[in-house]
Amino acid sequence: MKNKSLQTILFLLAFGSVFGQIDTAKFLIAEITYDAGVFFPRNENFQNSYNTKSNFNWSIGTVVGQSNHLFNIWGKYSQYGSEFDSLKADGTFNSIVAKRNQLSIGFINPISLSNKSYIQLKSGISYNFIYEDLSKLYSEQIGFLFSVGYMKRLPFISYYFDFGYDYTRVVEGKYFSDWSGVLISTGLSFHLVSQE
Repeated sequence: MKNKSLQTILFLLAFGSVFGQIDTAKFLIAEITYDAGVFFPRNENFQNSYNTKSNFNWSIGTVVGQSNHLFNIWGKYSQYGSEFDSLKADGTFNSIVAKRNQLSIGFINPISLSNKSYIQLKSGISYNFIYEDLSKLYSEQIGFLFSVGYMKRLPFISYYFDFGYDYTRVVEGKYFSDWSGVLISTGLSFHLVSQE
């Protein structure tokens, strides 16, 4: 199922890059973005150890470019984590933590629909700072991101919904090597310059 989701996103990215409409209106894009959503890790060891199948994910970033260009540039900082109180042999609880901080940059391909509505296709590369308590794991790894979503421009802000796949693997991690998963998020873009 997850492999099919990734294949679908990659197909849409390729399709949009070749056949996507360029917005005929010309204006500068300079935006601050904030989004929040749910990350579904595919690692079963993570799910079982932290007793969760999903994590809250948030990010803050920026988008720059021009409306009549095929691609614009985006960058963001994002974070998610889990904390679980495990019962020790002496009857006390031990709090365990897993978290990932991520810096990412890439390209966004807005496909114009009508009336300032767009399908947006994103792809990018990420640098991840990963920490996990149980295995005493700390690692810095490069990953990749792909997503497809819907975006609506308003006079001063835009709102959007994204469905994506985040691929990250840790070479030295035995049980927690796979930090990949599906991310569903929604967010706002605050326009720094007029888009009229």
